[in-house]
Amino acid sequence: MTSIGSPAAGVRVRQTFASSFSKSRWKGNGGLDFVLMALSVVEIAAPGLPIPVPLGELCIILLVALAIFRPARSFFQGGVAWLLLTSIMVCYLILVSTLNDVDWFRRLTRILVLVTFFYCVATGRINLRAGLKGYLTGLAINVPLFYAGIAPDTYGGVLTGYLGDKNIAGLVYGVSTFLGMLIIRRRSLRILLFLIGFSLVFATGSRTTMAAMVLALTWYSLAHKFNLFFKFTLAGAMIAIFYYVEERFARVAIFEDRLGSDLLRARIAAGSLEKVESGPWYGYGLSQAFTVLDDKLWLFHDSYLGLRAEGGWIFLAAVLLAYGSVFYCVARISRRNIDARIVSSAMVVLFFCALKLGEVFITPVGFFLMGLCAFVASRKLGRTPLDPINVVSSGPKGQS
Repeated sequence: MTSIGSPAAGVRVRQTFASSFSKSRWKGNGGLDFVLMALSVVEIAAPGLPIPVPLGELCIILLVALAIFRPARSFFQGGVAWLLLTSIMVCYLILVSTLNDVDWFRRLTRILVLVTFFYCVATGRINLRAGLKGYLTGLAINVPLFYAGIAPDTYGGVLTGYLGDKNIAGLVYGVSTFLGMLIIRRRSLRILLFLIGFSLVFATGSRTTMAAMVLALTWYSLAHKFNLFFKFTLAGAMIAIFYYVEERFARVAIFEDRLGSDLLRARIAAGSLEKVESGPWYGYGLSQAFTVLDDKLWLFHDSYLGLRAEGGWIFLAAVLLAYGSVFYCVARISRRNIDARIVSSAMVVLFFCALKLGEVFITPVGFFLMGLCAFVASRKLGRTPLDPINVVSSGPKGQS
């Protein structure tokens, strides 16, 4: 554990870590939370259902149904904003989808489930220590099962397994590498975890996530030393570096054979931008983030454009407000709080992956991370600017 400032500051960091994710924060052993979070990584269809529903989403639904009736473990204030924002966006997305005559029910149901999942994580209704361990265990088990030929191979030998898609796998392993640091205290073990996580992302072949992880490591190492202004100056420099590296080094060494796929990605990007810019300002409706090339449908490879395609600038602004607000909260306190430093670094991975991957924000890992950020911020500040319901815990403000 690296001390911040004086030795006394280092002690405070360790106490902060323990107060956020120690066993005493949740009653019981969290067995169900562990199992359901472990299975939440499985993207293949759950057996025995009349409609195809990924097993991971079904497990999240079950976990939410279990957790929503538990008492909150963190104190939130001023949270009418979350309920209000969600209600407005639900009505808006239904209206936009109806105007475009597209089916909105399944996509909107997924969004509502994930928002509720976020709320349960943010308020500590899910045993986050057990849930994190379960989530990481599920991802770890996926690796040997894939290389043993048991888990599906859906992308020509690169690591996918039960995650189904190499881009999803890259995103999840990249973000989870940093989330694992929440339950690991020793600095040497965190370094080892990063090396293992980076190797797994390398195995997925996701160059975007590899670059995002390096930039997130830069954020983890440097950002906590700066004030808020220089934090965002650093973020701007990292964006410039990301595009510079992507433009000049995307096909070096072992990636030199990616020319064909990169040309296709460029065509998809051009088609995506053309579709968004030629459409109505309010978007095309839910599930419309795709373009047509050679009579085939291709999903967008840019999550920011994807949000604009579905709900225009309003939907994009609402989602970025949600993610940006919790990122701002943890970025503010990362100088004094190791948990905030970790989750803000994981958020950096997500923001950069969203530039080149198609579905990043409306995902279980995205809402899980956003909930963890809100939880960490609430443990330190006792409040968050975006909480759906005013919740008072059983103990004093900011305590369980």
